[in-house]
Amino acid sequence: MSDYDKNTKRRVNGVPAIPTTIDANLQQYLRQLNELLEGSVGIRGNALDRNVTVRELVDAGVAESPEKNAKYVPNAVNAQNRGFVGTGRMRMFTSQREKTFRSSTHTFAHGLGRIPDLVQLRAICTAADGDTYEPGDIVVLPGSTTDPDGNDEGGTIIVTTEEVKLFFAANGIGLVVERDGTGGLDVLNDQTEANSRWDIEVKAFVFDTATQGN
Repeated sequence: MSDYDKNTKRRVNGVPAIPTTIDANLQQYLRQLNELLEGSVGIRGNALDRNVTVRELVDAGVAESPEKNAKYVPNAVNAQNRGFVGTGRMRMFTSQREKTFRSSTHTFAHGLGRIPDLVQLRAICTAADGDTYEPGDIVVLPGSTTDPDGNDEGGTIIVTTEEVKLFFAANGIGLVVERDGTGGLDVLNDQTEANSRWDIEVKAFVFDTATQGN
C-alpha cells in the first residue's frame, strides 16, 4: 500500500533493460510489457495517450483530494471508491461574529455543499454581563428555553444545504447557569441592539466517511 501525500512528487524512471541471458520467448514477453509500461507513464509514444494520475485530477479540480493519511488499496476500487481508504474527513465552517440581541435573526451561508451534520452556536462576551460573565468568555448556547417568570429565551437553529439561520427569542439569547457556584440561572444578553453585550458565532461541520470496497 502507498500513502497519499500531496507534498511528495512522483519520480518517473525508465523501465530496466531486459536481460539478454534469458529465454528468447521471455525476452519478447518482457519487451512488450516494457512498451506497455513506458506508454502508460508517457516515456514512450504520444504523451496524450499516457495514464492520468490522481494528482493531476485533483490539481485540475476534477476530483477531490483524498485525505492525507488515506491508504491506497487496489482491491478497494469500485464505483463508489477509487481505492483510497481511511477513517473519513471532517470539514468545518466558521461564521463571522455578529452582534445579537432580543428577537434578532442571523443568516450565514456555510458553503459545505450539504446539510451540516453538526452545528454549534457560541456566544462571545464583549462587555460584562451580570456578575459572572466577563469580556472574552465563550458560552456554547443551549436551545430555546423559558425562564421561571414565563419569559422566552434562547435560539432556534435552522439548517439547509446552503445556510444556517438563527432566530433568537424576545427576552435574550439564552438561559444559563451562572458560574459563581450558586447554581442560579441567568439570562444572557437581555438587551437591545444598541447595548448588546454578546457576539454570536456559528460552527458547522460535515463528516465524510470513507468506504472500503463496498
